[in-house]
Amino acid sequence: MRRRKKCSPFRKFLWLALALCLLPFFLFDGAFICEHRPIPFSEPENPQGIGVYVINMECSADRRASILQQVEQLGFPWERMAVDGSLLSEEEIDRVVDKGIFRMIETRFIKKGELGCFLSHAQVWKAFLQSSYQYAIVFEDDVQFDVNKLREIVSELTQTPAGWDVVSFDTDNRQGMPLTLRRLKTGDRLVAYLGMTFHMGAYLISRKAAAALLSHAFPIKMASDNFYSRGWEFGLKFAGVEPIFAFQVFSHSVSETMEPRHRDRSDPLNQMRFWVMKRVFEVKSRVMRFVYNLKLYFQLREA
Repeated sequence: MRRRKKCSPFRKFLWLALALCLLPFFLFDGAFICEHRPIPFSEPENPQGIGVYVINMECSADRRASILQQVEQLGFPWERMAVDGSLLSEEEIDRVVDKGIFRMIETRFIKKGELGCFLSHAQVWKAFLQSSYQYAIVFEDDVQFDVNKLREIVSELTQTPAGWDVVSFDTDNRQGMPLTLRRLKTGDRLVAYLGMTFHMGAYLISRKAAAALLSHAFPIKMASDNFYSRGWEFGLKFAGVEPIFAFQVFSHSVSETMEPRHRDRSDPLNQMRFWVMKRVFEVKSRVMRFVYNLKLYFQLREA
């Protein structure tokens, strides 16, 4: 029987050196995937106040009645807008979506409904930046929330804006691993998330964050709730309030019911390639999210 040749210490050192050299490329190449495209807009001299933006399509009358009943109780000026993804042609979709990257990240083709959702949020960010408001609250039309609590929390956060650029009130945090940045007067916690979070049905956003997100939004490479929480890409502090107090109350979103998902009919080898690319992308993103938000936690947490 042939004896297995031992690896010399020198060769072990070379392999270790090679791994250390490749580590930065593994972590950063692909963890920064959104392109920066400067957006021209005039910053108001003295932005102030809070504006509310409701994403609701004309055809969704029941959702509109539900969300506006709550929004009107907040006492802030509000505006309703939305982009109907079903009206977009394939040529229009090709202009705003990087289909190859989207398919790699989401392991499927983009649906017109979720494209409309992404474009609706981008439309909100643009309208907010064109306004004179200092902050904006954004609602999708399928959420329900505690009006008094939201008003009190928003008042405190806008008076003491340290520690956040975007604050989610509707976070699916099953993988979030929240770390407390500070206690709020309501008894709730402002937190940073070390893990993945989902949903963007209700959030507070600053002008800095809206400008950063809008300048990186196109071409679209992932679902909107995946995109806006990637704080390390945009130099933003993404936070949340725990326990969450805004919830999706409709069983299906418009983006889910508008169009069925296409099956991937490519050959098995190509499917395997996309699967590997997605897993590598996920690992890079998870590492960067964890490291970036842990650093913010130590910088911002209360003494």
